[in-house]
Amino acid sequence: EGNVWAGGADGLYRLRRKAFRSQPFTARQGLETYSSAVIEDAKGAIWLFDNNGWYRPTGQSWTYVPRGHTDELVWTAVATKSGSVLVGYWTVANKSRLLEKITSTGQRSVIGTFPRDVEVMLASRTGATWIGAGGLWKLEAGRLQSVPVDGTNSFVRVQGLAEDREGRLFVGDQGNG
Repeated sequence: EGNVWAGGADGLYRLRRKAFRSQPFTARQGLETYSSAVIEDAKGAIWLFDNNGWYRPTGQSWTYVPRGHTDELVWTAVATKSGSVLVGYWTVANKSRLLEKITSTGQRSVIGTFPRDVEVMLASRTGATWIGAGGLWKLEAGRLQSVPVDGTNSFVRVQGLAEDREGRLFVGDQGNG
């Protein structure tokens, strides 16, 4: 439809391309928190994440699904070609950080853990998912692997990922260029 979705402290906004009008979704529609990530899945459904769970639209309102873990904060999410959603976490405790898979039916499973916070993810056109979490990682065909950046396996804080039309991956990191 050409919509742009933007989450903020007071709800979710849909910006329509044709008229550049905003349509707010706030506490009136069941959204009672700010958002840490907003995505559209392969079926066109919107997912709105806050620190401890996510919202899914149900008719004219939203249903909240809490995670139940208060020491892991939702930081980033990405929709995959297969229809599932991957969620990356920051942690407020000194422990491994999670990458979790959520199916369209809400079934959750842990895909992997990382020594650093999951900061950014990108679903590639090839079906792989690129992950910035204390380095660069690639999830493909259910296999999670570390990918050297500039020929090294040293710590790189990946904060930006982009893919061009030819499928080349661009990585933005903190401090190294």
